[in-house]
Amino acid sequence: MKKVFFFLLMSTVFSVFAKAQESEPKAKQGTENNRHMKKKLKDDLNLSKEQSDQMKEINSGYKTKMQEIKNNESLSADQKKEQIKVLHKERNTKTKTILTAEQQNKMKKAVNNRRHKKDRTPV
Repeated sequence: MKKVFFFLLMSTVFSVFAKAQESEPKAKQGTENNRHMKKKLKDDLNLSKEQSDQMKEINSGYKTKMQEIKNNESLSADQKKEQIKVLHKERNTKTKTILTAEQQNKMKKAVNNRRHKKDRTPV
């Protein structure tokens, strides 16, 4: 159960970083928001330089693989979902090995706070 919760937690946090924006003004705003959230998360988790570099590497590889999956027209929608699910798991596993237990707990709290804010925001 903990693994499932952690997987969902990490998927939610990092999916924000990889989400592409649809329009030009929103894309610029989204990029700024992503930078702010990444910096805030880095500061809140008190990541070391080494951890930060490892996270950047993981997320960079994740973003590239995500784009490859999304752009692969030979895959059905279900196949894409399955590959994305595996990709999320892979990233979450790698991220978990980088963070300390305390940092993982802080990450969970940050994701939960973000979820609550998102749920309360009117669309």
